[in-house]
Amino acid sequence: VLTDIYAAREEPIPGVSASRIAEHITVPVRYVPSRHHLPRVVHGLVRDAGAAGTVVVGMGAGCIAEFPRALLDEIDR
Repeated sequence: VLTDIYAAREEPIPGVSASRIAEHITVPVRYVPSRHHLPRVVHGLVRDAGAAGTVVVGMGAGCIAEFPRALLDEIDR
């Protein structure tokens, strides 16, 4: 699952975006344009997989640190 990327202290690289990266990945990928939708999307993917003990790894910078708590909140709904 990929969400939007952004430049932090550097200039953005023209033509580089998460959606463009997703277009070139050769394994199944899901592009979610807003990080705010990640918890619901990831929860749905894990639930649909039906695999007990599924491990979710989130990587990113900045506000992505809010993802683990938001995912747990989504699971508890």
